[in-house]
Amino acid sequence: MVMPGSETDFEFSGGNLALDFANTVNRRPTKTPVELLMNYPSLLDWACEAKLISQTAGRELKQRALRNRAQSQAVLKTAIRIREMLFAIFSAIATEKEISPGLIRELARWTSEAFSHLALSPNHQTWQWKPQNRQFNFVLWPVILAAVELLRSRDVAQVTQCEARDCDWLFIDRSRKKNRRWCDMKVCGNREKARRFNARKRKGKATKSRLD
Repeated sequence: MVMPGSETDFEFSGGNLALDFANTVNRRPTKTPVELLMNYPSLLDWACEAKLISQTAGRELKQRALRNRAQSQAVLKTAIRIREMLFAIFSAIATEKEISPGLIRELARWTSEAFSHLALSPNHQTWQWKPQNRQFNFVLWPVILAAVELLRSRDVAQVTQCEARDCDWLFIDRSRKKNRRWCDMKVCGNREKARRFNARKRKGKATKSRLD
């Protein structure tokens, strides 16, 4: 597992596929955010790490993307649009703000699109993805359905945003006391504690200097 301190790799600490997808930007609230979905192959890398597709399927899609650059680039733009929509929705929930009607309508459109790629299994007991629809945009539809499932679940009340000033990643707080503050205590938590310690230390030195 790669920690969110890395600038170019993925982390899955959100507790839900849609939140993990929304978290594919590092340092989001800063002046220098880091885009992790830099190209279509990086989108496939994320999908492989998320176990949405196999490594073999990922390599096959990358080869096809080389022959269809315009189409794969269009899918990447769609992926980023969906990601930003999901971040806006769940960030609003985490900060107890109103979700704009436009975002709700957009999610409804993508949800309808995602369901169009599903079919009932032969025994009519489960849903499965239509094999003929494993196109460049296939990896986006499980993300949309994960978002819908989260919005319909009790977990939606526990969607939280990392309190680190340079993070803003989203996660489901499943801690016993429901007081988790960081997406990852080992990274953002320790980093914020170090910042506060250093700030107190500087303040103490400044106070001592004035007294001297």
